[in-house]
Amino acid sequence: KQSMFPAPLHLSRSLALLCVIVFPTFAMEAASASTMDNGENVVMVYGTLKRGFHNHRLLDRDGARFLGTASTKEKYPMITDNWYIPYVLNLPDQGHHIKGELFAVNDEVFADLDKLENHPGWYRREKTQIKDLSLTGGESSEAKKAVGGLDLAAPWMYMIPPERVTSQQLSQPFIECYMPQDHAEKYVPRAQRENFHT
Repeated sequence: KQSMFPAPLHLSRSLALLCVIVFPTFAMEAASASTMDNGENVVMVYGTLKRGFHNHRLLDRDGARFLGTASTKEKYPMITDNWYIPYVLNLPDQGHHIKGELFAVNDEVFADLDKLENHPGWYRREKTQIKDLSLTGGESSEAKKAVGGLDLAAPWMYMIPPERVTSQQLSQPFIECYMPQDHAEKYVPRAQRENFHT
């Protein structure tokens, strides 16, 4: 049905030209914004993923960058098993303020961490509040620029959910920090566990 008030020919041509110019430009800007969003996620690691530890290779590559150190705002129990694998049990108000390292990771690295930690089949990735944040580079403008836009207040952390916690786990001594001499040097890699006897 035609409008009772058809637009003048010169106006119709102007509107058509505007659509050709503006809408593709808007689409290109949206695509550019999507490309600029690198999908970085902030993760706090506390065990074998830390720098210098056995599984750090997953973070020592493109798509991951070290941000600094921090402690959990809440207290949690952290234990090690017979293979000296560290576990943080998601039972707040018990144990210690867990010390760890913060990394910004892209979606590919994030997926690899989920696979390593068997999320959500064993560990479960949860947001947790942190304190005592110490950025690499200190309080310099470069350090602050490097973390601009990242959610540092509540990084992801891999924990054992409450329904999977056992009384045996709770009977273990709780540790505050996974250390090289006390724990990591005794760690048994996955490939060696089948023939490992305690």
